[in-house]
Formats: sequence, C-alpha cells, structure tokens
Amino acid sequence: MRFDATGRGYARKMAPCLSHDELFVLWSAARAEANLAYDAWCGEPGVDAYSVYRAAEDRAVAPEVALSAGTLTLA
Repeated sequence: MRFDATGRGYARKMAPCLSHDELFVLWSAARAEANLAYDAWCGEPGVDAYSVYRAAEDRAVAPEVALSAGTLTLA
C-alpha cells in the first residue's frame, strides 16, 4: 500500500514550522537513503530489497513536496 503524500495540504501538515534549510536537510538525507536503498535493490533484486527501497523513496517525498510547495508560493 502506498501513501499518497501529494494530497492537498499534506506538506503544510507535515512540516508547518520548518525553514527551507531544514526541509532541504531532511530531503537531502532522505534522498541519500533512497539512493542507497535503490543501489542495494539493484545489487540484490528481490521483494524485501524492493520494499525497503520503496519505503525510503516514500520518505523522501514529503520534504520534496514541502520544498516544491514553498517555491511555488514565492512566485
């Protein structure tokens, strides 16, 4: 089951008082974790490795959405 992190207002509910820099740090760490999980899945394909990769990828979505929402509101 995937959780849709792109729903209306999700980013604001997740991080209502984080600065752009704090969001970037969270996104950067989550992205690095997802990249490592992807490399591990490619190295040893399988259901478990894929599940770990998808979970890491999903964790990287929330700060990414929050960052994009912040840049969109400035324009």
